[in-house]
Amino acid sequence: MEYTPVSFRSDKHVFELFQDLHATSPRQRDWNEGTISLIYTVGHKYSIGDDENLVKDALYIVAKKLGISTYERSTRQLIEAIIASKNKLKDKYIYIKPLYVYDHSGVTYSTTPFSCRWDSGQCGWIFTVAEEFKRVGLKWSHEVANENLKSELKEYDNYQQGNCWGFSINEISNCGSCDTEHTESIECVSGFIGDYDDVTKQIVTDYLSGYPDLVAVYEKQNS
Repeated sequence: MEYTPVSFRSDKHVFELFQDLHATSPRQRDWNEGTISLIYTVGHKYSIGDDENLVKDALYIVAKKLGISTYERSTRQLIEAIIASKNKLKDKYIYIKPLYVYDHSGVTYSTTPFSCRWDSGQCGWIFTVAEEFKRVGLKWSHEVANENLKSELKEYDNYQQGNCWGFSINEISNCGSCDTEHTESIECVSGFIGDYDDVTKQIVTDYLSGYPDLVAVYEKQNS
């Protein structure tokens, strides 16, 4: 049965927020070109799906600029060499943080350690590079980089936990002869990730301007 955590209606329309069971991972760059972080996990158990060739290419560029040899170095060895580098130019090219996982009745990720030492630990690294900022038109800064890493990791964490949503709008009509209510789907959009209350607010703000009756119902319910 489809999970619909939010539903409200006016005399003209019905709005429903439903769980999207076929959501695309936000780590797929052909679907989400705004992704600027890169994630490398040790082993396959907690793999997030980032293309290791893409990860390694970005690290090669940074290593070359820092004078670090890439010869016969694995991805992990490259990351460790860059972290250990004393080159003062390092901060101009890369911002990197450890990636931690908590695995207990589900998996969740963070850039800071979890308190439980039995079911958690470091599983890799998340980083971004100046070239990625340039690609999407952002000015390089560690403050912005940190916020983007946290935001993209939170988005993936929500995806991993099934917090993926879509919404439908049905138009209500009544049969003139029998007075039976009928509904017809007139809009259906998916691809939203996050807490369902926050997602609903976003949808009401960004998508429902053409349905003032539904906006009025939502605002009354949440006033």
